[in-house]
Amino acid sequence: VSALAVHPTNKDIVFVGTGQLDYALKTAGTLRSINGGSTWCQIGPDWPPGVGHEFTQLIVLDFLVDGTTLWAATSKGLWSSPNALDAQTPCANVAWSLKGGLPQQSGTPEPVRQIFKSAWANATYYAAVVRAVVSSKNGWWRSVDSGATWQQPA
Repeated sequence: VSALAVHPTNKDIVFVGTGQLDYALKTAGTLRSINGGSTWCQIGPDWPPGVGHEFTQLIVLDFLVDGTTLWAATSKGLWSSPNALDAQTPCANVAWSLKGGLPQQSGTPEPVRQIFKSAWANATYYAAVVRAVVSSKNGWWRSVDSGATWQQPA
């Protein structure tokens, strides 16, 4: 287990991110429980177990647009799900999308280590991008439009 998040208003809905930061162990992706951890199911993002996508942080943020969004900072970019927090959504139907605008290397998203929502600005998020090598793209990136676009603050 590399990350843990609990639904902000329903403590029975719990999420676990799997994998290791050093990539020594493979991942089972994201798991969800809707009964306080008694049973679990795999909800994605859309990759099969054991392909090397390790979660580094899994954060459940505030209500957005039509409901709630689950964000996952991973070794392969920043992902979001608009329906993962809905207990009525079957595990197989949880949808994920890769958030664009963050750095890529040869078309592959760079690792995002953490994701935070600003406590002062409703649509502002911060993502920490950290590569194994020194890069000008390492560091904090900011979105002021709920993750639609990202810029590295000066």
